[in-house]
Amino acid sequence: MGDVAVLDASPEIQRETVKHYSERFKELDGQRTSWVEEWKLITKYIFPRRSIFLDSKGRAERVGKDIYNGTALGALNLFANGIMGYFISSSYPWFKTMLPWNEASELPGVRQWLDQVERILYDDFHRSTFYEETVEVLKDAGALGTAVLY
Repeated sequence: MGDVAVLDASPEIQRETVKHYSERFKELDGQRTSWVEEWKLITKYIFPRRSIFLDSKGRAERVGKDIYNGTALGALNLFANGIMGYFISSSYPWFKTMLPWNEASELPGVRQWLDQVERILYDDFHRSTFYEETVEVLKDAGALGTAVLY
């Protein structure tokens, strides 16, 4: 399906493509349904800021009302902040640009170019909200097991 430019395709191919993705969406939605109740409980007690589920009347539920002990919230924050502090810190270099073969680094100018690319990447990370957003992604990963950084 992905090999065909759908917009330039015939109406029949477009219908087949829509049908394919509609069926795939229904399949994935069915697989996701089994997790919704678990996600509700996790967000209710561990990650209330992500609690976006509606009650039976379509209203948003009040978050945090059932939390009587902050142990789980503290553990989640410790997890996310620990990963950030030890592996993805904005304070020190946490990755190194390399080529898949070591001999290339011996070529004139290659190591200097890689170092310059690395500095540019770190500068871009510092100018963006990468580090702030990564903490939120790690909280999603730690609490719900799902995390997307876009």
